[in-house]
Amino acid sequence: MAINLKNYTSVVPADQSILNIERLLVQAGASHIMKEYQPFDGVVEAISFKVVVNKEPLSYRLPANVEAVVKLFIKSKRASNPTEAQQKTIKAQAVRTAWKNIHEWVHLQLTMIELGQVEMTQVFLPYMLLSPTQTVFDKFKESNFKALN
Repeated sequence: MAINLKNYTSVVPADQSILNIERLLVQAGASHIMKEYQPFDGVVEAISFKVVVNKEPLSYRLPANVEAVVKLFIKSKRASNPTEAQQKTIKAQAVRTAWKNIHEWVHLQLTMIELGQVEMTQVFLPYMLLSPTQTVFDKFKESNFKALN
């Protein structure tokens, strides 16, 4: 495993990390929080929340790309064809790792906001929802980042 990969051995249940994220968001002024689940397996794939900024309600979506973490774990273990039991173990660890890292990232971003180093919209802008399914980042990526030119 890469030495700089944070929380790759986390034992904190994903539900606890998600609850901690929700608490932080509420303390930061979130008025709505919603969890999105992967169909049929009960794994949370994203947290959406709403915060009022300058009297304007803004919605954000923080996804946990668990499948990317699974792929990295399989690659790093050089297990190109893991057994079903290994796949379950790897996915469970990937879920814990993904959500623990998101929790730490959110905590750090909210700390920087509280310290006045950044603004809410500045750090969460890529995750701001433009429609129910599209974030600012998605929109830029879809245009091959041409809007930045």
